[in-house]
Amino acid sequence: EQQPGGVFLYADGAATLRIAQDGTIALDEADKTPHRVDMGRFHALRTLLAGITDPTRIHAVNTRLLVGEES
Repeated sequence: EQQPGGVFLYADGAATLRIAQDGTIALDEADKTPHRVDMGRFHALRTLLAGITDPTRIHAVNTRLLVGEES
């Protein structure tokens, strides 16, 4: 989930991470159980989001975003 200010929340079902634009990663305070988080999934989702919302490459998926209509 992308938050205002470019902060991302990434939840893998066991933990929630806050990832800032500068790459700083913080564990949500409610999550205290240590485990390994697959960041590859986060990076894939972030890359897909950037491609879908890129205003320089208009396609059927982002047209409504660029026009300002709500889906």
